Amino acid sequence: MRRQLLCRQLLSWVLPLLLAGCRSGEDGTEAGKAFCRCLEQQGPYYTDAQANTFAVRRICEGKLMEQYASYRLFVISMNLADTTATISPEARESARLFMHDFFAVENAYYAGDTVKNSPGGEHPGTAPSLAPVAIGHLPPPIRTATFALHQDTLVVANDKAIFLFRLGPGPPFRLQPLGTVAVEGDVYATSYQDGVLIIAHGGELSAFTAAGRRLWHRSYPYIIQHAVRAGGHLYFHVAYTGLYCVEAATGQPRWTHAEEGAVWGLALERERLVVAGFKDAVSCFNPHTGALVWRTRLPDRFVSVPAVTATQVALNTSSLGEAPALTVMMGLADGRVQHTYATPVASRPYLHRAENLVRPALIGTQLVFGFYPPRLHVVDVSCGTREELALPAGAQVATALLARPGAVWFGSADGRLVRLALTAPPGTVRLQYSSPLDNSLSNLVASGNALYVVTRGGTLYRVPSAD
Repeated sequence: MRRQLLCRQLLSWVLPLLLAGCRSGEDGTEAGKAFCRCLEQQGPYYTDAQANTFAVRRICEGKLMEQYASYRLFVISMNLADTTATISPEARESARLFMHDFFAVENAYYAGDTVKNSPGGEHPGTAPSLAPVAIGHLPPPIRTATFALHQDTLVVANDKAIFLFRLGPGPPFRLQPLGTVAVEGDVYATSYQDGVLIIAHGGELSAFTAAGRRLWHRSYPYIIQHAVRAGGHLYFHVAYTGLYCVEAATGQPRWTHAEEGAVWGLALERERLVVAGFKDAVSCFNPHTGALVWRTRLPDRFVSVPAVTATQVALNTSSLGEAPALTVMMGLADGRVQHTYATPVASRPYLHRAENLVRPALIGTQLVFGFYPPRLHVVDVSCGTREELALPAGAQVATALLARPGAVWFGSADGRLVRLALTAPPGTVRLQYSSPLDNSLSNLVASGNALYVVTRGGTLYRVPSAD
């Protein structure tokens, strides 16, 4: 007993020193403050508020690239390195701690009541015709990337806790609190099913009841970035390590596929686990055994989260060079590329993120995708026809496209909800917009005939849908 107490005491002294030793001389908090000051001081460069917001942010990100080696390492090098040996564990941990402090300042900035260059005003010819209804509010800043609907339960996370709500009958439509789970660390993924909440926070995987009682816990060497749950199993990717499958009820390992390289997203459909990543490739695994079924390489390409149907896979791609952005369709059975659609958009260095890599949508024979500058592309893959729809400045696609019968929904970069009617009669308006909601929206989720979305500022909205 005395030996255990001594070990614990030594660990309490040594661990903070080890973590402190992993930090570089650069201060993420100061970098965050400098970035926010830059946002306030730049511009205006354009009369259009949304174009100005986009330009200002890119200018300030460029300044971070020039001034902070930790920022360059985290945003660029750690995503492009071929092997973990390229960047030492100490350098990776230092960059992660730097960005943890940076994001804390940035999130606090955007959670404020007034932000210069934030969305506002109406686009010419886009009077609001969609009317989301606020049904709840949570303490900001909300981690919009973790917003999800599991069965009839909404899962929402901020930087201190995860909130679970049951969707109640209406009208009036109100959220019924189901439980709250306190968490420490950055939450990267959540899953709720059969009364069990599983969260990925940093390199930790934990399962809780809705009341917050921990059921099991597992630790992994690096950050858990993506996860998908089905059939009593959880499939996830651990940075620099590979794919894992565990039993959702117990956390016991089912299989592991060890492989280095960045992964951009997972999708599960028809006994196929589709993985976008692993050195510019799209791969398909058997979800029961972890065996590789097929792999299709897309050289020098970043790839989006895949959209998967019973027979096909679609994803957007981008590069760091001047090559056009591509939307690629391939067969789910064999991974063979069936169609490639080029969009003449130069994917500028450092800008290969949300504006170019949002997940496309597949509805029957129609493929819908969007890129910056603001455009929507609708392709009928059965006959090859392609239609291009211009969006207002600032309204480029910023969330995954949500496919609904006869329509596609998404959140725009200027904080609006947008609906594209795919089967609108001639002469009717195909694009509908809401008023600006927030400067950062989650992906939309659907339950019955209604849609739900949460903002970074903490407001939950319900959108009645006639789709």
